[in-house]
Formats: sequence, C-alpha cells, structure tokens
Amino acid sequence: MAVESVPPWDPPTAHRGGRSRLPLLPRLSCSVLLFGFVLLCAVGIASSLIWGDGTPGDLRIDRNEAVGTWRDGDGGSLTLNMDGTFQASALCGHYRGASSTEVFDLTPRTGSGTWTFHAPETGSTEVRLTFAQVRDLTSFTSGGTHAKPVLWQWLGDPDEGRLCKLHRAP
Repeated sequence: MAVESVPPWDPPTAHRGGRSRLPLLPRLSCSVLLFGFVLLCAVGIASSLIWGDGTPGDLRIDRNEAVGTWRDGDGGSLTLNMDGTFQASALCGHYRGASSTEVFDLTPRTGSGTWTFHAPETGSTEVRLTFAQVRDLTSFTSGGTHAKPVLWQWLGDPDEGRLCKLHRAP
C-alpha cells in the first residue's frame, strides 16, 4: 500500500481537489485582518493628502475679512479693528520681544497694540501683531476656508506639531 506524502515546502492549500486544508475560521480571520490593514492604509494616505502636516492650509483673505473677533480653543480672544489696533485677552501664541535677540515665549498675552496686514502675491495672508505695553511681536497666518477661516501659528518647534488656532467668533 502506497502512502502519498506532501513535501514540507508545499503550502497547506496545495492539496488535491483544490480545497484548503486550513479550517474556515483561520481563513476568515486572515481575510478580515488583510481587509483591515488595507483600509487603515487607505485612511492614512487620504488623511495625509487632505490635512498634510496638520496646518489649516493656505487661504488668501483681504483686510476686511481679517477685521473682527477671533477666539482660540482655550478662551483666548483677539479683536482686530479696522483702524489697525487690536485687543487681546489670554491669546495663545509664540511671542518674541522687539529685539531679535530675545528668546521666544509661549505665555498667552493680554493687551492691546497695532496690527499690520501682509498679503503676498501667492499663498496665505499674514496678520502681524505688536503689543504696545511690552513690545512683543507675533504673527498669524490665514488658513481654513472662506466659510470657516482660521488664523494660526506654530507654538514652538513645528516638529512638535502644536498649533495656536484662532476661529472667527460668531
């Protein structure tokens, strides 16, 4: 009587009759895991295409669109007035002193001062703030959409991924 043997290098599915020797549950588990992996990769790729590095993206706004009140997620606010003045209350931000040799500070600011508007030919608009009392400087870049504009800036090292985002108050 001859015994048929399957060489050890043959996969378990290489069986006469074309049927797998693996039970149904492990085959389904492998299929579910593979599907989950492919789905996770697709979501990761799509999110990186949509949100990129986490910034709100470029948005070009005009000076009139910048005027008004903006709020951060921690209760801070910034009101930009048409006459080029502003008022800030507990405003998040990355500040530096008037001297370029002064270190950067991430402490929220309250105060008033003047703001300027910089709109390059391409890319985002920039709003620059100068606090009158302490001569601290900071700037915000416009982003988001015209329906939901955002003024934003990095907090500290951009590699850390922390943002200060200001949303237009209703």
